[in-house]
Amino acid sequence: MRASAAHTLQTAGDQLYDEISKDDPFKTPPSEVTVFLAQRQNLLKDVPTETHNRVKAAIQAGLDAGDSRDQIAARINQVFDGEAAGRSVTIAQTEVNAAYGAGRQLAMKTAGITHKQWLSSGNTNVRPSHRSANGQTVPIASQYLVGGYLLDHPGDSKAPPHETINCHCVSIPVEDPTTQN
Repeated sequence: MRASAAHTLQTAGDQLYDEISKDDPFKTPPSEVTVFLAQRQNLLKDVPTETHNRVKAAIQAGLDAGDSRDQIAARINQVFDGEAAGRSVTIAQTEVNAAYGAGRQLAMKTAGITHKQWLSSGNTNVRPSHRSANGQTVPIASQYLVGGYLLDHPGDSKAPPHETINCHCVSIPVEDPTTQN
C-alpha cells in the first residue's frame, strides 16, 4: 500500500500546486507517507486481516495503474470473489478519498497556505454533518469541527466510519478571511 499511497499523496500535492499556480513540484516526504499509512488500519466490518491486506494490494495495484475509482472498485470486488460490487465501490471511494485528503493537507502546509476550507460535493446525499461543515474555514494547522469530531481533512481516520465512509468532500486552500474586504 505504501507505493499507492505515495502516488496518491503525490497526485493530490501536484494538483494543489496547480490550483495555486506554484511552479515548485510537491514531493511527498517519506516520513509523512509512513505516518499516513500507519493510520490506515482494517476498518472493514467483518473482514479478516488477510482479506484486508488483499484489498489494500488491490487498491495499490489500481492506483499504480492510474485506475479510476470504478476500476479500483472492480479490483476490490475480485478480492471478494465478485460478490461485493456495491461494497467495493464504497471501499474504493473511502480509501482513495482518505489518501487524497491527507495529500492535500500535506501539500497545503508545504506550499505555505495559511487557511483551508471544507467543501462538500453539494450532492443531495451529502450527510448533514458535512453539509453543515461546508464553507468552514480554519487556519491550516487547525482542525475542522465536523459532526462533533476534530478532523484535519475530509476522510481523516480520526473520525468514526459514519463520518468518512463514501465521503466526497475536499479541503481547498483559501485566503485568510480576516484580511479580505
